[in-house]
Amino acid sequence: MSSPNSKPLPRMLLLSLLAAAALPPIQAQPPQQFQPQAPPTGNGSVSGTVTNSVTGAPVLHAHVIVMVMGNRGMRSFNADTNAQGGFTVEKLPPGRLAFTVDRAGFVASSQLLANADLRPDEKREGLKLTLAPTGGISGRVLNAEGAGVQGAIVSLDGATVGTDPATTDEKGQFRISGIPPGKYRLSANPNAMPFPPEIRTDGTHETHDARTYYPDALTVSAGLRVEVAAGTEVSGIDIRLVRTPVVTLSGRVVDIPAGSKASVRAVSSVATGGTVKTANIVKADGSFQIWQLDPGKYTVVATTQNQGSVRGLQSAPVDIEVQGQDIGNVELRMVQPFDVSARLGFDDAKARERPTMQVRQGPQQMAPAQNAPPQPQPRRIALLPQGQTFVGMNMQQADVGDDESFTAEKLQPGRYRVAPSWGVYVKSVSIGGMETEGDILDLRNGPVGDVTVTLGALTGEVSGVVTDSSGPAAGVNVVIFGEGTFGRPPMGATSAADGTYKFAAIPPGKYRLLAGDNDILTQATRGRDTDEYADTVETINVLPDAKITKTLVKRTSGAR
Repeated sequence: MSSPNSKPLPRMLLLSLLAAAALPPIQAQPPQQFQPQAPPTGNGSVSGTVTNSVTGAPVLHAHVIVMVMGNRGMRSFNADTNAQGGFTVEKLPPGRLAFTVDRAGFVASSQLLANADLRPDEKREGLKLTLAPTGGISGRVLNAEGAGVQGAIVSLDGATVGTDPATTDEKGQFRISGIPPGKYRLSANPNAMPFPPEIRTDGTHETHDARTYYPDALTVSAGLRVEVAAGTEVSGIDIRLVRTPVVTLSGRVVDIPAGSKASVRAVSSVATGGTVKTANIVKADGSFQIWQLDPGKYTVVATTQNQGSVRGLQSAPVDIEVQGQDIGNVELRMVQPFDVSARLGFDDAKARERPTMQVRQGPQQMAPAQNAPPQPQPRRIALLPQGQTFVGMNMQQADVGDDESFTAEKLQPGRYRVAPSWGVYVKSVSIGGMETEGDILDLRNGPVGDVTVTLGALTGEVSGVVTDSSGPAAGVNVVIFGEGTFGRPPMGATSAADGTYKFAAIPPGKYRLLAGDNDILTQATRGRDTDEYADTVETINVLPDAKITKTLVKRTSGAR
């Protein structure tokens, strides 16, 4: 669903910068054997300095990687900085350049130059790269009486990979280091004793310390954010644990295959941290218990593991809400893998058009065949599992037949995103005559009746200019992502030398648009709490055939 100027938001920051530049789309190829990188063949070079973005001091032993996208594909070259923060990378072939810089105690930085193309034998000097120092947060975890709690796990909600949680000491103290600049919510998760609830006869209810967000909240959205500036330590962050009743969840798993062992897990919603409570022991009669559930919404599911030729199974998930009282009589029905057949519908004539491809000829099939008519392009539908996944919920693909139908085989119960492989979008999905907008196929309860997937033509366009304090900003990452829990996946682009960006072929719907550094993009698109970043994103509504122009201000994780 993306244009040549846009792409799914990647995890590897450096590769995303190169790929986001206006390069022609690459067709999927079968996996190939790993090939060693060929020796350098060029005589170009780049040199410059790496400095601390806060103090301006040179950074010693920073690792600089230069990626070059040229005629021979993508190749990497590297060097370490000296005592003056200087570096030189030589023997570079011509191509498009991107840089990544890393050093312990700093936030890894990736950059695409405004003039990103290196000419043959060009010597480019005086490059100025910066690294932002990481910060820290320290404080205490306290119980309701104000005493320190030992062994609690304190973590950052929305932290990037590599930011480790901390464990409180005997005084309840903690410190988290290596934090990139940004705003974070902290949660404290006390040790839960693996014992069943007490049996009380006096009418009272046992309580326990629940997972709590700073300063004393049970949900993500009710917690306060703590801002960490580059190179600073934020101290005095005390989290006071909230005591809640010990709630027991009980029920029965039915239709367990003979000889299989089932386990049950209760997964809380992202609003309460996405924690998992598990009952590893399901009795012979299928009964189970899970205790010490904190308040919040949960999805409860039973699974069995692969055993020899018997494939692992999953139950139809059941949603519950814990509000301080025990929950019983939950029935989890195991579901055998099932097939789903669907028929395509079309919202307009353009969506009905079949994609074509040009026939190639010759030994390498590099030249178009003379006077050869375009051939129909294969159409495939992918079903992508959404939300929590359990047993065997991998992406499924199915070919669309000449009768405009497809069949996906051996599915597990759950929600799936319907993704066509050609230039259309899913406007709605209908099950048994009940239509829902969007591209989610709800199979949580197993096999369903007649399914119709209605497709529309991709016609929306969003473009504009990214600016910073100096005017149009080049090489800035821009991301557009759908609203809601099951919003469409993010797409990314990079602003050109004049600051312009463009997303073409956008499905209709509500989106959020953001330009900024990689840290804030990662946090804002995690899907946990998009309202958290309402002050940093632009909200747009893309209608069919709409062409929207939006000027964006570059956002950074240190200044929101």
